[in-house]
Amino acid sequence: MKLIDKVALITGGANGIGASTALEMARLGANIAIVDREADAAEDMKKQIESIGRKCEIVIADMRVPEEIAGCVTKTAKALGSVDVLVHCAG
Repeated sequence: MKLIDKVALITGGANGIGASTALEMARLGANIAIVDREADAAEDMKKQIESIGRKCEIVIADMRVPEEIAGCVTKTAKALGSVDVLVHCAG
């Protein structure tokens, strides 16, 4: 499967399964939006994704707070373009 220049938004993308998914999708060519509440872990993941040669945007948000969820897609679209893939790993 190729994801060249697709945009993937991954909640919980800074750690665990979400981080592994983000890295694999980046290796397949996707640009990644990491949505997470852990800024330091998200920054580390961003560096790894960018070292692969893909773009990465961080959106700090808590998926337990509806007001924070609402802006995730909008922020991602402004930074990377429309979202092609959504992976929900937060929780």
